[in-house]
Amino acid sequence: MGLTCSCEDPSETPSLQVDCEQPKTEDEKPADAGLGPTQTASSQCSSPRSILPVGFPGGRRASLYLSQLPFELLDNEVQPPDLPDTTPIEHMRKYYAKIIHRKHPSILVKRRLMESVALPREQRPPFQFEDGSIYTGQWRGVMRDGQGTLELPDKSTYSGAWEQDDMRGHGCLRYANGDLYEGHFESGQPNGVGKMTYVDGGLLQGEWKDGAASGYCEFTSPHGSTYSGFYTDGLRNGFGTYRKEDSTYLGCWQVHQRAGHGVQFFHEGSRFIGDWQRNKMTGYGKFVWADGRTYEGWWAAGEMQGKGVSKWPDGRVYVGEYKDNRKHGKGRIIFPNGDVFVGNWVQGVREGPGTLLSRTHGEIPGDWQAGELCSP
Repeated sequence: MGLTCSCEDPSETPSLQVDCEQPKTEDEKPADAGLGPTQTASSQCSSPRSILPVGFPGGRRASLYLSQLPFELLDNEVQPPDLPDTTPIEHMRKYYAKIIHRKHPSILVKRRLMESVALPREQRPPFQFEDGSIYTGQWRGVMRDGQGTLELPDKSTYSGAWEQDDMRGHGCLRYANGDLYEGHFESGQPNGVGKMTYVDGGLLQGEWKDGAASGYCEFTSPHGSTYSGFYTDGLRNGFGTYRKEDSTYLGCWQVHQRAGHGVQFFHEGSRFIGDWQRNKMTGYGKFVWADGRTYEGWWAAGEMQGKGVSKWPDGRVYVGEYKDNRKHGKGRIIFPNGDVFVGNWVQGVREGPGTLLSRTHGEIPGDWQAGELCSP
């Protein structure tokens, strides 16, 4: 069963057809009063008003007119009063147009964009926008669509694919400073896989999100150092490997700096395994020198600070406190011949009270200065 309603001026408002699931009873049918010249009570199985958003007010003719507008425009912000069914359709059109356009100033733009989707692409002459940018390329109605070039006021230039007035697909963006990005675009920004060639010779390629490197990327600096790992918002974050001329670091990064657990190999043969903060060895870690010497303990800002254990290839072992990479404070050292010194250290030498446990002379307590026993 169907309903066909037409307004007084067919050229102004097209007819509306609504299918009904089942006929209404006599009690549910509205009265004939106020119906248009082509409407009858028997035709009211389903009011056109029923296909409008719930709570939208307006007379029957208003409902007929508004039902032909996109539903997304008819939200709760549009609340005009009821209009009599005898209101001329042209007056009704102007009335509702003022209200909807005031609440939704982009209605005309949206409708034109929707109409443009069905149009064929065409090449047009260069077009200059109000902000000074100039577009040369293909259009589909009022939207840039296809291949085109956009010259921005800041002297940067985009050349590549467009879809529904958006940079989308493969393209190239040359920034005002000379940097060049080539890869996938979406929402007017680098999104997806691409590479950035910097004006100084650096190269960054990998995954991008919202205009910044995010995900797995590989970077090569103009000086030859490389980084392979993860980025977030253009900064190194997560696990990554950094190689330069004299060393290689494998480990965690935070905000473009070595932070967390990591291992650094130095090309002369030494290595460090432990904690990092702000590109410095900070926390607990172990350093192994190329000559076989080791230190395991606490670090701060790249230096041995606090308690630790040092071992030498000749058999010496020191257990105690460090400051600025030197023995400083309470400590005990075991010499290769079996002698043991327990006492105080200042800047790497025995200084102050201490006791030497000698295998040949027994226990020798005393004061020490510059590493020498002064008074037993």
